[in-house]
Amino acid sequence: MNTLSSTTLSLVSMTDVFLETAIGCVDAFFGKQCERSTDWEVVERLDGRFDLILTMGSANNIYQGILAVGIDRASIPAFVGEKVTEFEAKDIFGEFANNYCAMLMDKALFNARFGILHQSLPVLYSNGQPFLPFISGVQGRVYIGSSWMYIGFAIQKGALLSSRDVNGGI
Repeated sequence: MNTLSSTTLSLVSMTDVFLETAIGCVDAFFGKQCERSTDWEVVERLDGRFDLILTMGSANNIYQGILAVGIDRASIPAFVGEKVTEFEAKDIFGEFANNYCAMLMDKALFNARFGILHQSLPVLYSNGQPFLPFISGVQGRVYIGSSWMYIGFAIQKGALLSSRDVNGGI
């Protein structure tokens, strides 16, 4: 990254916010303590190579964001506590994504810079790799023992939307 945008610079300064939110969300949602990892960083493009990857868009009238939650099938029981079907994993990690976004929006530093982003429905990919074209994203992993879950969040200024567009016509 040669020339960093103000959005990218904001992400660099908030990397710990994304990590702390991930740790807090794993604890609150799964009831599990996870280990800090040192691989949280700003990247040019989010990773998308996992057995299961869930994406969830979010937007307000200025910014568009995307959350990616990736996990290998072998790591799911460490987080969930038991073996689950792919359908159940979609539901569980979709709810995790909703909670992560809500907790992120509640962080003063994130909220002051980007505001509240309205979430879309999560989409699960398996046996495929979504293209995550956003520039400037924060990504990293959280660990329970040797099992891990990937979390990435990218955001950029979007086309100006009305509140009607963002809120689904409400």
